[in-house]
Amino acid sequence: MAKPNCSVHRFHQTYITASEACTPAGNAEQSLKAVLKEQHALEHDPDWGWLGHIRSNSSLIDLALSVAQPCWDYAQAQRPLPAETSDYRQWPGMILTVSKGSTESWLGSNTSTRAFIPRGLPGMLTQEVARELGQSYFHGAPAVGACASGLLTLIEGARLVEMGQCPWSIVGVADRSLQDLMLGGFRSLGVCCGDQLPNSMKGKGIGFAPSEGAGAFTLSSTPSAHSWQLISAIALGDASHETRCDDVDALIHLLAQLWTDCPEPAVIICHGTGTKAGDAIENQALNNGPWSETRRIIMKDSLGHSLGANGASELAIALHGKWSRIWKISLGFGGHFAGVALNRI
Repeated sequence: MAKPNCSVHRFHQTYITASEACTPAGNAEQSLKAVLKEQHALEHDPDWGWLGHIRSNSSLIDLALSVAQPCWDYAQAQRPLPAETSDYRQWPGMILTVSKGSTESWLGSNTSTRAFIPRGLPGMLTQEVARELGQSYFHGAPAVGACASGLLTLIEGARLVEMGQCPWSIVGVADRSLQDLMLGGFRSLGVCCGDQLPNSMKGKGIGFAPSEGAGAFTLSSTPSAHSWQLISAIALGDASHETRCDDVDALIHLLAQLWTDCPEPAVIICHGTGTKAGDAIENQALNNGPWSETRRIIMKDSLGHSLGANGASELAIALHGKWSRIWKISLGFGGHFAGVALNRI
């Protein structure tokens, strides 16, 4: 069988020096505690079943800033930027995105003007957050790959740093899509857990609890205390699977490449969608290879599925743990696969 057309990225001088997440359980450290104790932070809605709302942020921009600002502050403290300059090579990189656009921006506005609609498009979040931070920035391409968007965004930001296009970068994803339009779409696809609490990777396939969430990272070419080195990243997006991830060979190939570049991880942060089709393909791939005995952690049962933000938020949470080597994998609707491997410095 032909190997799937994956893009492989190897990094030699790119480090995650700070990370933050916002989930229904709180920040990254609070979310990690909930996951490790197998406590859920979900709420039961009488119309939609189990959902993961975040009550502390009033808008998508506020949610994105809640994770981007700490990463920005850390980077500024470690490598202060020069005074405002027209030399774009001295600007930080910045990529903040959403996976399917912001239904909040489309539907939550009091205006019906067409000018407001672009604010909900993937990639516009970068502009909005940069305006709040008052900073010029080097803008990488917004990475959109359904539920793999978080890892794809991380890869794009890391490439900016690795190629020397910016001294450091802030990357992240936020998703606040619990409007009726989005929830109705997921219900019609039969992928929501409804009135049953999610129970991913257990063979039941009852679905996931849609959630809100955000995750962000500071990426730098210079390590600092408690940094993580990004070793390898693999991505596949061929749009051939359409609401199913049914190519086990593609996922096994992705895992094998991570094993080649960064073997024997201490833990694999699974995707763990909770759907019958998604769990089956992920379990089959994880059970077939030298990584089969590696500890696996599933976060969506505790925190819900924050759609395109899940890869970023779950990795940011994991980086606050005590492990020395981590893999994170994401499986997105439409056949988007992504995986990253990191070592603690």
